[in-house]
Amino acid sequence: KLNNKSFYFSTSKLYQCRSTTLPTLSLFSAPRTFVPLSYLVNLLAFQKVKQQVLKKKNGHLFSSSLYADDSISISHLDNTEPGSIQKASDFMTDNFWLPNEDGKHENKNYETLSASVHDDLLDRYGERMKQGKLDSGILQAHTIGNPSELAGLVGIDVAVLDSQRNVIFNREKSDSLLTNAVASLGPKDRKRYMRSSAQKIATKLLPPELSAVVVLSNLAVSTSLRRMRIGAKLCTEAELFASVKGWGFTEIYLKVESENVPAKTLYERLGYEERWVENNAIALRADLDSGEFIEKIKDTTVMSKFL
Repeated sequence: KLNNKSFYFSTSKLYQCRSTTLPTLSLFSAPRTFVPLSYLVNLLAFQKVKQQVLKKKNGHLFSSSLYADDSISISHLDNTEPGSIQKASDFMTDNFWLPNEDGKHENKNYETLSASVHDDLLDRYGERMKQGKLDSGILQAHTIGNPSELAGLVGIDVAVLDSQRNVIFNREKSDSLLTNAVASLGPKDRKRYMRSSAQKIATKLLPPELSAVVVLSNLAVSTSLRRMRIGAKLCTEAELFASVKGWGFTEIYLKVESENVPAKTLYERLGYEERWVENNAIALRADLDSGEFIEKIKDTTVMSKFL
């Protein structure tokens, strides 16, 4: 059905036009060009056709992308939508913490574990997180054929990095460092920094070895939708969200257990490089028998990627 029709190529959207002119061009360098649809089909046959929309909502940058190659859409989880955090916590419990547990929904301890996950997500990504100085968000993936069901999730958090000690502080410690730095100022300066970003506070008020960084966390994909590159797409979208097009960071970090070879391989393919290893770090495991999260000692690899 090409019929020699032409389409207008602008950023990432294609619009049908009347012109049939085909100039010599590079599609990705020319902002406005008329080209036949057949030219676009041949050029983009083995590339992702991606629509990227960035918009402001409630003071935060939201993103929504459509990947045409396998019909996966990715959007920012709206924490003001009723039940959104609960839906995310149920998904995390099933596919991140208890992916291989048979009969888990019939176990009386399942609800206890799910409630713990819900409280953690609510503190980090729900309405409560607005009380602190650290931005955070969740990106969610859906299949076009079943948009009501989650296909994957990934968290994005701002934290404080100590480059001398090679430590990324947890949310509580990071928020405390930033809050105390502002509280130590006089009334006039304190008011000036009260609504400043974590990046600005860290740069202006913290010692030079301390900086604000963005961290990827809790990447989870539905056990029934593996090997569809959903995890890779979530990571790519998180990088865009964290970059100068979003929060303004130039590097993104993540932590992965050193013995988790498949996950490390995925991140390496995406361009992440090892920065350091945290020996004998604490890792959590969900225990369905006790209904509790158990601490395990595991070496953890810290990786990062320049955006």
